[in-house]
Amino acid sequence: MRTQLFEKLAADLSTVLAGKRDVILCPLCMREFGLSDLESGKVDIEHVIPKSAGGTVLTLSCTKCNSECGSEIDSHFARRFRFDEALETGGELGARLKGKDIGAPAYVTLGRPELHIRLEPTTPKMSEVLQDRVRQYAAGERALDLKIIDNIDRSKLAASMVKAAYLGLFVDWGYKYAVLPRLDWVRKGIRESGKERECFPEIVISASLIDFAALAEEPTRISFDAVCGGIRTSCSIINGILGKEAFWVFLPPISDLGAGNCDGLRRAADAVRGKSVRITFTPEGLANVDEMT
Repeated sequence: MRTQLFEKLAADLSTVLAGKRDVILCPLCMREFGLSDLESGKVDIEHVIPKSAGGTVLTLSCTKCNSECGSEIDSHFARRFRFDEALETGGELGARLKGKDIGAPAYVTLGRPELHIRLEPTTPKMSEVLQDRVRQYAAGERALDLKIIDNIDRSKLAASMVKAAYLGLFVDWGYKYAVLPRLDWVRKGIRESGKERECFPEIVISASLIDFAALAEEPTRISFDAVCGGIRTSCSIINGILGKEAFWVFLPPISDLGAGNCDGLRRAADAVRGKSVRITFTPEGLANVDEMT
């Protein structure tokens, strides 16, 4: 599979950049790698949607970007996925109970409207303390002030969402999209915290997709160029991965060399955010996003 992906990407790159043969560019850092790098482990499989969240669409990236993005940002995507899945299915979430003088591994079931917590103290002493605390709560002798902290960094979650959207566009459109210079700030924001990443929460919106009558099955990804609020943008929608909702990311367009900065993409997102819209496609493949009345 890795070799097949490498050959496909190398063939695509050779049609986009003259003189590039039998090499690929990592889509996340744009460094060049050859087949020997694939064989030595410097290049590896990259999941468009993180594998930990059930992603199956594959491409390649360098091992450095793969590893660093996995631990730095995709771990937050995976936590959100597990949280949403547990909420939807009633499954357990692994956690840890922390409080004054107490602590124990815990398993939480996010029922509606009830919340169930199963504790597994690691010592007999802690078991005694927890049983006494439970008795005190039940008797009204002690107030229960419980806070559930999901440890999800919203900025890093947004970065992982943008990464999935960007890689989705890369899979669909290849290097003719990835080599666009105006994507440099997007790639930097994916790989590093800083002012570039600060824009990401503003170009990711939640969405509900309906009416797939023209398609054989409900898609998990949709990529298209669009005009939103008069602004051209490339759109990548990831559907049904985080709970029932899709998320929609606005990225620099492939069709307009003069567009693609954070301010423009923010305005495009704001034109759609919270609204019911209809997406229609022109004969040229450009989507028009119109607010429904």
